[in-house]
Amino acid sequence: MTQQLIENVRRGLRQTTLFTDKEQDILLQLSLMLSNQSPIIRDIYVSFKKNKWPFEYKPMLGTSLMVQFDEATGNYSIERLPSKINLNKEQFVHWLACCDRAFFPILPIGTTVSLDQELLSEEISEQFEGHHQELLVTLTGRKIPVSHHEMNGVIDYVGVIYPMGTFPETPVVVLTNVMIKQVKHQGLVTEMEKEMAENLKEQQLIESRLSVAYFSEEGEV
Repeated sequence: MTQQLIENVRRGLRQTTLFTDKEQDILLQLSLMLSNQSPIIRDIYVSFKKNKWPFEYKPMLGTSLMVQFDEATGNYSIERLPSKINLNKEQFVHWLACCDRAFFPILPIGTTVSLDQELLSEEISEQFEGHHQELLVTLTGRKIPVSHHEMNGVIDYVGVIYPMGTFPETPVVVLTNVMIKQVKHQGLVTEMEKEMAENLKEQQLIESRLSVAYFSEEGEV
């Protein structure tokens, strides 16, 4: 399974001209640590969005993963000895988006999740106005393809506020993987669901679609 996930990242890196073969090899080595650690990808994303550096992950076994930002050059360094690489912003965000696509599981319809309030846009926060408890959403759709400034993107999930559900004039909640704080209740998983999840992930790869979480307002990844 790990090898399949890493191959997913490899295909993503090769779908752009941003990286040399050597850079791809180093990034794949560094990505191995994240293959079963999707929360760490989310934590790196939070550091990136809030510009809080350095970021360090210390596993129980093995060496630490360190991500730092150099304000003088505008570059990002990723290090887990003996591997280290320096990337510009476009390269860094593309690598992180590829890891997001590869390592986050596709949750089944009917799953209820809690949200990280600090990562919600103003528009989404307004939908929860008056809610003073944990923000919960039940997922009703996933991996919706969109075009963003002529780029192929995907909306990871849409859903409804729990326990309210669907009401007239109530917009759906649009979510990305990184907005999800915790799975509170998982939806039904059947053989058909497993096949659907695999097909959705493969379709993302074929169409070179990355999560809109990594798109800037100008459409850059």
